[in-house]
Amino acid sequence: MNKKLTRRLRTVGSLLLLSVLGCTNTSTIGFEEGQANNVRALKELNKRAAKYPTTITLVGGNQFRVDALNVTPDSTSWLDPNSRAVESVATSQVVDVRFKNHGQGTLEGLGLGILGGAATGAFLGFVDGDDPPCERGAFICFRSTAQDKAAILAFLGAPIGGFIGMLSGAARGKTYVYQLVTRHADNAGRANRFTGSIPPLTGFPLAGTR
Repeated sequence: MNKKLTRRLRTVGSLLLLSVLGCTNTSTIGFEEGQANNVRALKELNKRAAKYPTTITLVGGNQFRVDALNVTPDSTSWLDPNSRAVESVATSQVVDVRFKNHGQGTLEGLGLGILGGAATGAFLGFVDGDDPPCERGAFICFRSTAQDKAAILAFLGAPIGGFIGMLSGAARGKTYVYQLVTRHADNAGRANRFTGSIPPLTGFPLAGTR
């Protein structure tokens, strides 16, 4: 196995892994006449809000990091992370809620990295093809088929990919996004949008949103 092929394995594998990691799982919760159309997702949202750092996006684009978020069909409340005061807005003024789970990102990165590294190694082994026949009369000759190279590079690529994937997954995390949609008689199915003034908020805004 030559060094050039090994370098190609590392380069291609790294690019493949970086392109698939940092996954985002998006769910949509609709509210109509005070009821949620996806009760399971709403319960999941509030459960995750008690465990993970939470960011909410309001109409107009403002984002806030909040604690102890609780979403109901009518209102959304949370604790200000600085003052610990309770704040709330109408749920129709909330565009989405986001969580980032670095532990889940690490596990998924490890799994995807192993698969991606092994698949990349096998692909490069097949692409490199069979070695030429040994010269007649050669005392020692090492010759590998494309299948041999694919197996060896898949074996080497799996741990390399797993290590890269684990680091990248831990850094980028797994993001869960819950998009909130309030349905009205004159607004059937469109995402929440600005419909009036928003009460003053004292939550902690993200950088660049002031």
